[in-house]
Amino acid sequence: MLTTHYLDETDSMAERVVVIDRGRIIADDTPLRLKSEHVGDRVSLGFDSESAAIEAARDTGGTRDGAEVRVTTADGPRLAARSAVLGPVSIEVVRPTLDDVFLTLTGTSLREGGAAELAEVRS
Repeated sequence: MLTTHYLDETDSMAERVVVIDRGRIIADDTPLRLKSEHVGDRVSLGFDSESAAIEAARDTGGTRDGAEVRVTTADGPRLAARSAVLGPVSIEVVRPTLDDVFLTLTGTSLREGGAAELAEVRS
């Protein structure tokens, strides 16, 4: 077991991650599952018209801002591929980080000097 605040390193090396906040375990799983369950991929679809974006937002369950639709999903690449039939002019998939997970779970980022800790556990 190794305790660390280096989340990028943890993400690439850890088999399991335990998030501890104020002495309590609040999450325990693989990095991939933690990111998928607590944050999800962010997919942005750009359209050449607001009417196309309105239809795409309805079809994907996303939120619209002008001609852009944003969707949070467990599988961004799959959603992006399925969304191609809607005719976007741009597609961007942003995968979450463990810092995103930490922020979602604790309400603070490690970079903000939060009181929580992240422990890496290798099985």
